[in-house]
Amino acid sequence: MRETDLAGISPRRPGKGFTRRDPHAPLAPDLVQRDFTAPAPNRLWVTDLTMLETLEGPLWLSAIRDAFSRRVVGWETSARADADLVLSSLEYALTSRDVTPGTLIHHADHGTQYTSIKLTTRLVRAGIKGSMGSVGDSYDCQSVLTGSRKDRVVPAVAV
Repeated sequence: MRETDLAGISPRRPGKGFTRRDPHAPLAPDLVQRDFTAPAPNRLWVTDLTMLETLEGPLWLSAIRDAFSRRVVGWETSARADADLVLSSLEYALTSRDVTPGTLIHHADHGTQYTSIKLTTRLVRAGIKGSMGSVGDSYDCQSVLTGSRKDRVVPAVAV
């Protein structure tokens, strides 16, 4: 593309991601270390927010994906990307799945929605271990969640 002077179109401004971090919020450790595999269902859930452009304005999608089956186990949409949105998608997932307390990791980025007291309290009550990767890292939650082209990048092989 560079040789032919072509460039892709992006709805985002260069260098501006959607993840907003609260610098004072306590962070969960990274229990996943980018190993997005699980030995069984309901052992690792990966979650993220995605903005969808609509004719009526932006719509936010919060989805949770099981790393074992790669199925979406909970989702919710809202006009606002707030803690209530991610909490609603977690409640959906907990209602639809049989989760054994102490066996599940909930992995997210450092966004304020995931460091909120509402969400972290609910994770503790359900016996779910919180885990957080990098801030707005497209190779972390987003690509695993949406199946975007970024998660299909194959490392170069030395010849």
